[in-house]
Amino acid sequence: SLLLAGCNGLGGANSAAYIANEEEIEAAMDEMSDDLGSLEMSMDGKIYSLPFTAGELMEEGWTFPEDILKKIDPFPALTEWNKCEMVKTDGEVEKDLTGITLINQAEEDVDTADAYLTSFSLDRYDQVKLILPKGITWASSIEEVKDAYGEPYKETETGSEDTFISTVLRYYFDDNSHVFIGFETKDGKTKMTNLSMSYSY
Repeated sequence: SLLLAGCNGLGGANSAAYIANEEEIEAAMDEMSDDLGSLEMSMDGKIYSLPFTAGELMEEGWTFPEDILKKIDPFPALTEWNKCEMVKTDGEVEKDLTGITLINQAEEDVDTADAYLTSFSLDRYDQVKLILPKGITWASSIEEVKDAYGEPYKETETGSEDTFISTVLRYYFDDNSHVFIGFETKDGKTKMTNLSMSYSY
């Protein structure tokens, strides 16, 4: 069985988001499935499909914070680590992938780059240029997401108009994989604020 362990959560950056333009959206759509259940996404111009290796992110400049890397390099056999993060410095911007689950199903230790990501979360304010199947981006509305992917399995709304309203669209797939897409509504304006993806073995 897998050994479960946790990484210490670290704070994320807080800066303006990157929004993909039409040309970037069309280029990504040419390479990606139209199916949200494919767990494909484009981040900063590179297409990923869960599960994928940490090395695929490392090739694009993402790293594990030093205190985390000390614990997971090499990555132990038959181990799953939850709540890890990876960071990337892009000019003045500190980008952050959080809620990462890393897994090694092999019976021997592997390089951290060869461990597989099976889940992660991404926040709009980390400025990762995000494109999902059917051209959904940080600029998409709740209605556009529903038009693209259909009604979610569950839609939850919390908060109040005095502060802000948080809406989460929860999409589940046959293998228990899921995609959660979050929005915030404040002063009558709604924006997509976060994405959480998880692959189930």
